[in-house]
Amino acid sequence: MSYRAPVADMLFVMKELAGLEAVARLPGFEEAGLDTAQAVLEECARFNEQVKAYNKKQPLPQMRHIDYGLSAYRADCLANFIGSDLSDLQSALAESKQLAGFEVNIPYHEIGSPAGLKALEEHLQQSRL
Repeated sequence: MSYRAPVADMLFVMKELAGLEAVARLPGFEEAGLDTAQAVLEECARFNEQVKAYNKKQPLPQMRHIDYGLSAYRADCLANFIGSDLSDLQSALAESKQLAGFEVNIPYHEIGSPAGLKALEEHLQQSRL
């Protein structure tokens, strides 16, 4: 069985938990409603049906992405998971062709170090100009 992105589940989270409709009422976000989210998620699902490999502990040289942001799991994925490191779960899901990803082109700003925090502050200052 090939992986299918849980678009309906993602839409539920965006609508019911993240308050997407309230976001769409904010100035400048009028187009960020449920219809737009559904269209974007469905298109992304088509392009990102599966992650080919995932291994944080022993990354392959051709791995060129990092994972950050939101992770959503179906309950059945977590039912038999033993451990506390979700990278193990994600590796297993990738091996069984059940892990999908969405590639973004906006920078990741880590804030776990003084240098990272400074870089984020500079980015935010430039964004205000």
